[in-house]
Amino acid sequence: MTDDAESSSPFSVVVAADGASSRRPTGEQARADLRRGVESAVTVLVWGGSLHETYPGPVDPPPLAVVGDPAAIARLAAALTSTAASADDAGPGRLSDVVLELRDGADEWLRWVTIAGGRVGDNRSGTGWPVDADVVAAALAHAGVPDGYLPRDPDPRRPPAPDRAPQGAALTRMWMDRLPGSRPVSHELRTALADRWVRFHSLPESRRYAADEADHREIVRRHRAVLAELAGLSGTAELLLITAAWSGGLAVPDRPAPLTALTPQSWLWDSIVTEVDEGEPRCLHLWVETTDRDDPRLDPILRMVADEVIVGVILADPELRWLFAPYDGGVDVIAADPAERDRLAARFGDWLPAEGRL
Repeated sequence: MTDDAESSSPFSVVVAADGASSRRPTGEQARADLRRGVESAVTVLVWGGSLHETYPGPVDPPPLAVVGDPAAIARLAAALTSTAASADDAGPGRLSDVVLELRDGADEWLRWVTIAGGRVGDNRSGTGWPVDADVVAAALAHAGVPDGYLPRDPDPRRPPAPDRAPQGAALTRMWMDRLPGSRPVSHELRTALADRWVRFHSLPESRRYAADEADHREIVRRHRAVLAELAGLSGTAELLLITAAWSGGLAVPDRPAPLTALTPQSWLWDSIVTEVDEGEPRCLHLWVETTDRDDPRLDPILRMVADEVIVGVILADPELRWLFAPYDGGVDVIAADPAERDRLAARFGDWLPAEGRL
C-alpha cells in the first residue's frame, strides 16, 4: 500500500505534505540519536513482541534476555543503527518480532526499540529503517536471545503491506451516509453520536478490571446480553466485526498474534490518520469480517479487550443501525435512535455507570 493510498481515507485528518512542522529526528539524525540512547542504557531487557503473544498470556513472564554487559549493549547499538541500501538489502533473514526496553542506572525506563521484518524503529523518533538482519541477529544471539526470535526465513524482504479491500469503499459510503459526523474510531463514538449513546459497565460496582475467572465470565455475560438485545432488533444474527491496530506512521502494522489467529479472514478496510503529533501521523488501521452473534470467537475477543490486549473493536449491525464498542471497563453502545437508547438504559439499568464513574 502506498502512502498516498493510506492517507486518502475520507476519515483522515490532513497531514502536511512536506512534514516541515516535525521536530522529531529523521534519517541519520534518528540513527545517531538511537545509538546514543542505546549506549547510554545500563540495562537492556529483551521482550517478545506482539507477533509472539498468546492469550491468555503467562503471568509476569520473564524477558527473553537481560543485557548488562557494556560490550554487548554497544554491539546492539551498532547493529541497530547500521544502514542498508533498501529493505531488499536488509540481510538474509527476516527478523522475528522483538522489543528492547532500555533502562538507566537507577532502573528507570528510557525508551522502547522494536525490531521486526528487517526494520528497526523506536518510540522516541517515531521513525524506522531497514538494517542488516544478519548483524542484528548476531548481536541478539550474543545478548542471549533464544534462536526462535532470530531470522526465521531466507527472504529478506518484508511481505507487502495489505491493500485495502475493494468492498471497503461501500462500507465507508454507508458509514458516512448513516453515521454522519463520526468515524469508526471506537473511543470517539460517544462524543460524535452523543444523542444515541449509552454506556454500560461490565463488572459490579463499576470495577474496571477482572480480578479472577468469575469476573471474566461476568464481563462476557454482560456483553453477550447487550449484544443479544441489539441483534434482536436487527432481524438477523449477522454482525460486522471491526478490529484495529495503531501505528505511529502510515505503514500498516502486524496485528497482535492472538487477534490474527482468531480472525484470519478479516480484510483491511481503511487506514485512518486520526491526528498529527508534531508533524508525525498517528494512524488507526481497521480490519473487518462478517460473523454472527453466536460466534464463539467473540468471547476471547471481548476478554482481550477487557484485559487491554487489543483496542478499537467495534461490533455493528450489518446496516450500521447500531454500534457496540467494548473497552476495558464496559461498552459504549450507539443505539438506533434516542428512544432505543433510553429503552436499553432501562433494560440494563443496573449496569449503568455509577454517578461520577463514567
